[in-house]
Amino acid sequence: MVLLFAWLTIFGGKLTTIGSFGTDLPYWDQWAKEGEHILIPWFKDQPFLKALFSPHNEHRIVPTLLLNLGLVVGGGQWDARVQCLASAAVHATLLVGVAAWLWRRTQLPWRLGGVLIAVTIGALPLAWDNVLGGFQSQYYFLAGASLLAVERLLEARPFSVGWWLGVGAAFLALVCMGSGLLVSMPVLLLLAVRWLRGEGRRRDHLCTAAAALSVLAVGLWLHTAAPWHETLHAKSLMELTSYLLRSMAWPLPEHPGFGLLVWGPWAAVAVRRMLGIRVAGDDVLVAGGLWILSQAAAVAYSRAGASAMPASRYGDISSLGLLVCYCSLAQLTAARSVRLRLGAAVVAALGAVAAMVVAVGPVWRTDLPIRKGQYWTFEDSVRRFIADDNFAVFEKSPLPFPLADWLARILRDPGIRAAMPASAGASLAQADQITLGRTSGTPLSNGDWTSGPLPPVAPYWRLEVAGRFNPASTSMRLLAGDGRVLREVPLPEKIDQRRAEIVLAAPGESSRIQLHLGADDEVILVLPRAMSRWSWWAWQLASVGRPWFCVAAIALILGGVWSVYGREALDTADVPSPS
Repeated sequence: MVLLFAWLTIFGGKLTTIGSFGTDLPYWDQWAKEGEHILIPWFKDQPFLKALFSPHNEHRIVPTLLLNLGLVVGGGQWDARVQCLASAAVHATLLVGVAAWLWRRTQLPWRLGGVLIAVTIGALPLAWDNVLGGFQSQYYFLAGASLLAVERLLEARPFSVGWWLGVGAAFLALVCMGSGLLVSMPVLLLLAVRWLRGEGRRRDHLCTAAAALSVLAVGLWLHTAAPWHETLHAKSLMELTSYLLRSMAWPLPEHPGFGLLVWGPWAAVAVRRMLGIRVAGDDVLVAGGLWILSQAAAVAYSRAGASAMPASRYGDISSLGLLVCYCSLAQLTAARSVRLRLGAAVVAALGAVAAMVVAVGPVWRTDLPIRKGQYWTFEDSVRRFIADDNFAVFEKSPLPFPLADWLARILRDPGIRAAMPASAGASLAQADQITLGRTSGTPLSNGDWTSGPLPPVAPYWRLEVAGRFNPASTSMRLLAGDGRVLREVPLPEKIDQRRAEIVLAAPGESSRIQLHLGADDEVILVLPRAMSRWSWWAWQLASVGRPWFCVAAIALILGGVWSVYGREALDTADVPSPS
């Protein structure tokens, strides 16, 4: 029950971020790889499997592309918000899965502490690029496939169902991201330790090593260099080392020494294991830590030349180091007194949470509002280009993709235009937007403006309202073709910086929008765009992120209290002893 509430709390935290700062518009590389190479062939009934498995820079991201294609086909729109919610569910499942592994192997204080750390990692938008990007689930698929492969290959008997699951997960990691081939390295290292120590059957080690080497060989064969990224590579060992230490120090990369403190317990478990002291679960812990460090080293090599600080999007891999190191500390203190175990669990968990809370402050105050403002300008630029196809203006506008001519070519495709999300799709009316008021020059009849007929082609509509008006004197309604009032549409009392969003169920018949203005009111109305049912549900869920998070967090706290006082005592878990 605690793990279920943890999943709901993580998901609620992500909903809060998506609802406050997200968009439904695709962003950056998503336009080229997903839009041009996957969706356009799909809409034209052309082959796309080659593009599905072809490299995207250094990476192959097959699960992400398949997930997003399924969401577009099922939902009917290319909605990044829908993709963000699906990605949030994948990440929540990954974190709860890691917490569940820790739960089965530690005592109650460490279990609850691990859940607390996992929830904080997922609920806070520290890796905010991945929370707001519909194209970023690749990091979660990579981590999930790799950690599952490591655990199953080291723990399951060769040729058992679990072992084959690990082999399949390892091969899947190869097409999740370019660094997927690194999954074989920690497995091979731990198998070497077992071989040298005479632990287990050598025939089993050889079988698993053969599987890991096969994964490595296929990964090297699939590896593709991106010469245009050469300038981003680390230029010296010092540069690489500094970047690696900053990655290890997540969530405080500006304090590299914090990383040495965090990774100290894991290093102690690794040394203990190398010395031949074997405790149940240690092999997976050591291999998991090695995998996380190898990913950080790969990023340091490939990106340290561009920036001294790791980008936000790499945080979701580095964050797993907190859980691995926390579990390592639990293993080191397992044979100690109850008081020492309880103290260590509380101090370590609260310390990790405090570091993340401190780190998220600048993100919430600065990074996220800036990105929200960018999203608004991107939506405007794309929406206007779809309305007028004016490339001269478009190429000078803020764009969600760096190459204006390439983006224009994608947006001119009929399939893409038909699938555009509600923030930037084609207007259901003849005009894109209209400005009304005393100084606008738009003719009003007794203060009323009425649109042309709007066809019933979508289950929901999305409009935008901006300007200065008094809700007491300004009103909006939907009229039927014969003049009947179908519905009164409430107007927002407060405009969020530049505009307010209105989403409503579309009438089942042809209708018109009528807007009544007071004498001193001025309104800019972005006319309706179609919104699919899936897009509406995603918008609804994102809009209730805060109450969702609060309710789930309260349930999680109550579940934790019940675990302590209602079901278990501090020493109910079996304590593994060194052998």
